[in-house]
Amino acid sequence: MGRLFKLMIFFAVIFAVLFCITWQNIQVYLYNRRIKELIAERNRLERDIYLLNIRVSSLKSMSRIAAIAEKNLMMVPVKPEDINLIIY
Repeated sequence: MGRLFKLMIFFAVIFAVLFCITWQNIQVYLYNRRIKELIAERNRLERDIYLLNIRVSSLKSMSRIAAIAEKNLMMVPVKPEDINLIIY
């Protein structure tokens, strides 16, 4: 009976070691996959930021603002002869 008990303990220890090694490998694989997902998401967000910055720069364009002011708001550009300086 003692020999069978020792054999069971031996195989239990071996099973526990193999289980821990396998568990570590599975966790490393899952963390690696999650890191790749986060990198892909970061790259997508960086691309979106880049495209939004391009859009903002086009919206802030002085020629665009001037065209909107002239066409939609019926504004005219100021000429130097339109400026009157009044000094008291």
